[in-house]
Amino acid sequence: MNLKFTVIIFLMSLMTSCAGPMNPFGAIEPVKSSKDLSTEPIRSPSSYISTTDAVIDFLPGRQNWHSAINFRTRIHDHNGVGPRSKIKFFYNNKDITEQIQKYSIKKISKDQKTILYSLKNFRLTLDRENKISVAYQRDDHSAPLIKHYEEPKCPIDSVQKVKDHGRFKSKKITFKTIEKISLEEGINPSLLAGLIAQESGFNPLAVSWAKAIGLTQVTSLAETHVLKKFPHWPRYEDITEFSYPKVKSLILLGKINKENEWRLNEEMSIKGGIEYLRFVESYWSINSNKKMVEQVFPHHPEIFEEIVLASYNSGPFRVKKAIERRGKDWLNSNTLNEAKKYVKKVKSYCYHFSNSGESYAPFSVSSL
Repeated sequence: MNLKFTVIIFLMSLMTSCAGPMNPFGAIEPVKSSKDLSTEPIRSPSSYISTTDAVIDFLPGRQNWHSAINFRTRIHDHNGVGPRSKIKFFYNNKDITEQIQKYSIKKISKDQKTILYSLKNFRLTLDRENKISVAYQRDDHSAPLIKHYEEPKCPIDSVQKVKDHGRFKSKKITFKTIEKISLEEGINPSLLAGLIAQESGFNPLAVSWAKAIGLTQVTSLAETHVLKKFPHWPRYEDITEFSYPKVKSLILLGKINKENEWRLNEEMSIKGGIEYLRFVESYWSINSNKKMVEQVFPHHPEIFEEIVLASYNSGPFRVKKAIERRGKDWLNSNTLNEAKKYVKKVKSYCYHFSNSGESYAPFSVSSL
């Protein structure tokens, strides 16, 4: 059977410039046909199961924004995929089916009911939206099944234990400490692990150019809020007066260590990071700030996590100014370029930490 199939859209590791990201597949042409599947009413996949008896699913289950992965998409039609079947792939509402057709690695089951597409080194860019959709239609008389590849989610106060350590498998003891303290403090363990992965890569001796130190990379400014709760924690005298190279050298030499600087103590750093997160949460719980967020983002409580994470990275005042100036487009503010990438990566780490082995799990076609 001659089947014309393509693989789900993906963006390879993109080179960026002042003109914006470049597409490795060349120009993506807008959908021109008004009869294209993209113009059909978009309903939830489950609403079509009784009609098409088909399923589209992805692995990982949600987008990955922090690393290159092996990405797979699978289409299964209980009644079989025939020569009149159609599959379309869309990226940001543009049809990219023809452009990416040649990049697919395809396997078809012997019973012609399941098609599996695999992509190695799949990577999404962080500086633009990644709206990815797949549409399947068995024939002209069937309603299309449309599946969107969803973004990762990471609620702050949910209990999502770490199930997959990803590339940080050597840090299992640190993960256990994170989980223990997070559960005691009522914060999502996977979110805190995601924050630490992005902040320091689980290096307890990490120092940034801004002289943020330790696992959770608390700055001298942020620690003023932390030390209000923990005033007796050790702090290296005059550390704020030192240059970044000097601070880093003294840490590597062991002169500044976990005995005289709390941010180098793993447990204190974790607790301190949580305390600063709680300070940021309290800032956005002030009535005036809360009301502003609700007015800009009505019926979107999930935006709170993004605002808190952006504030942890860039400061709540800068985030507030961006929301006041740009409204719903706040995270595209030039003042939050770093924060935008930060928020995406932390959410991505969080989701994938809490979903065991998704990037590596078996995802095969039966009866090949």
